[in-house]
Amino acid sequence: MKVKVTEFAGNVVIEVLDKDVGEDFIPAGNGKIGCTLKNTGKHLGMSKEAWNIIKAMKISADDIGEVMTWNINNIHCFAWLGSWSRVVKPDSELANTGAYDIDFIEIPNETSPHIAHRLRSIQNG
Repeated sequence: MKVKVTEFAGNVVIEVLDKDVGEDFIPAGNGKIGCTLKNTGKHLGMSKEAWNIIKAMKISADDIGEVMTWNINNIHCFAWLGSWSRVVKPDSELANTGAYDIDFIEIPNETSPHIAHRLRSIQNG
């Protein structure tokens, strides 16, 4: 599993666990404004809670959104704006294609402790 997606305090938390780029992961940087993960059935772990938030996000009028899912030639992809790890609020927008049903590894809704601690700190001021 390269990328883990969970729900914490109503937000979607995206964490890159394996920073080896490889051919199935395209990170932000060098002119790219977000990260893309291909072959999600092999590399993406996501909780049901996070997927339910993503599916409920409003759909943008644009080709790009805070979170994007698609299928190209039966290769399922997941992408997000921003860097390697990201917190996405539930009022964010999906690309204008909506939430395409992608394959992923269903995981427990357990955000990494260090990220949960930082998010609690932010919430508590």
